[in-house]
Amino acid sequence: NAKVYSGSVQEYHDVLKYYNMCKGNMQKVLECVAHATQEDISRWRKDIIDPAIYRGEIDDFLTNVNATTTTTTKVLPKDV
Repeated sequence: NAKVYSGSVQEYHDVLKYYNMCKGNMQKVLECVAHATQEDISRWRKDIIDPAIYRGEIDDFLTNVNATTTTTTKVLPKDV
């Protein structure tokens, strides 16, 4: 039952387990966690993932992913 699972200890452990297994790829985590919907990601981040990162229980894969995908290199034209 999705209502019983959401916010449960089992969901907490599953989210952290699959977050680690999927190296922070939240689309893959969604596929692995029972009853997961796209709307769960922000709740998981706020209530489960960020606190676990803060406590040092898991790595912050999401910051590492964001840092590498948002960094761009500006190519300047050569002087003629």
